[in-house]
Amino acid sequence: MPGTRYRSMLLIFGFLAGLASCGFTPVYAPGTRSAAALSDIELAAPRNEQGYLFVREMEDRLGRATNASKLLNYNITIRGEGIESDTERRRFVGVVTYELVDRGTGAVLEQGAVDSFAGYSVSDGLFISARQDAIRRLVIIMADQLTRELIVKLAGN
Repeated sequence: MPGTRYRSMLLIFGFLAGLASCGFTPVYAPGTRSAAALSDIELAAPRNEQGYLFVREMEDRLGRATNASKLLNYNITIRGEGIESDTERRRFVGVVTYELVDRGTGAVLEQGAVDSFAGYSVSDGLFISARQDAIRRLVIIMADQLTRELIVKLAGN
């Protein structure tokens, strides 16, 4: 059925051409409002290992700002808990509360919180590695959520 394949390819190329002509630009693209806003944020120094992981992940998304006019203060809370229906599974629940502060005036520009969870198994022999991996995954998830939230809040300003 060469005709069906040809039509499918035409539809795909037509869709891609339509998407390109609609003015769609990636949110991180250079010159966009959100890219400019995110590149002007410096993160507060980490206070512990989870903070270090968080700063590293956020800098992967925002870049490392020098002489930024905004400072992102954050507090990370991670607590472990069991899953009641399963004795071999555990999870970490994490919350990052944040304040985006104007360095010149000290005014709080934005504030809020993001949260999530990550699970791990206690049945295998790699208990410590599984715990560390769950915390790392949780920090990555919360960094993604905070980046999205900052894009939404700052792109409108």
